[in-house]
Amino acid sequence: MQINIENSEMIMDAYKPLILAVTNKFQKYEKDESIDEARMILMEAILTYDAEKATFGYYLKQRLYYHFLDKGKKKEILSLNEKNQEGDELIDSLIDTTDFEEDLLRKDRIRQILTYLEILSPKDRKIVEMRYLKEMTNQEIGERLKISTKTVANRLSLSLKKLREEFR
Repeated sequence: MQINIENSEMIMDAYKPLILAVTNKFQKYEKDESIDEARMILMEAILTYDAEKATFGYYLKQRLYYHFLDKGKKKEILSLNEKNQEGDELIDSLIDTTDFEEDLLRKDRIRQILTYLEILSPKDRKIVEMRYLKEMTNQEIGERLKISTKTVANRLSLSLKKLREEFR
């Protein structure tokens, strides 16, 4: 059999037992992922194979073993309490973008607004809640309530006007 990209499917089928045998020896890794990696290595091996140096089976086997042994050298992080090269715990290097104060203020504003929503009709209240509390678009609200997007926009506008008047 000639080793070239045109007959890669035949090569893949012919060397499937070798791929399975090598991936089974490295059970530390997830099996399906290892098989996919091995197939990629087989495709690379087809492109880089030199028939004058060795048989393709031997060449592929060496490439597979090298890949999985090299992969085993890489240190897996098992805990965020492990230290990096600078001696700091990994958990300290994570950046949290949550602004808790802003989140609390937002929730407090929402509670205040909910008390004012009582002056709206149940249907208008539902539209306002869906738009501003659930952060749905006018189109999503229209689809959910089976009304047009234009109706949603009009009812929101009227509801907000009514709420502004009540705030004053």
